[in-house]
Amino acid sequence: MAVTVRQADIEELHSVNARIEEFRTPYPIEVFQARLMLHAQETWVSEHGYIEIRVKSRNRYRNMLMLLLSEGYQVFDIEPQEQLEDNRIWFQKTLTS
Repeated sequence: MAVTVRQADIEELHSVNARIEEFRTPYPIEVFQARLMLHAQETWVSEHGYIEIRVKSRNRYRNMLMLLLSEGYQVFDIEPQEQLEDNRIWFQKTLTS
């Protein structure tokens, strides 16, 4: 079986991911878009001489929290709010050159 590697847009990537049987619940396209945007932000920050990036999210955005943790971000602060799901969670990541 030959494997071909080529460029694809995000919609095609999402479509292929949805057909892989091992993924019982394929990621929504927004997860792919968020990962691309996060990588673009990290690249920009690194290219401009910064060594650390900080991101704030809310407890209600479970996919974003999991994405940040899976990309090596660590929680460094939590801003409690009246509703638990509205808590602001601060993440940071030290970038490597």
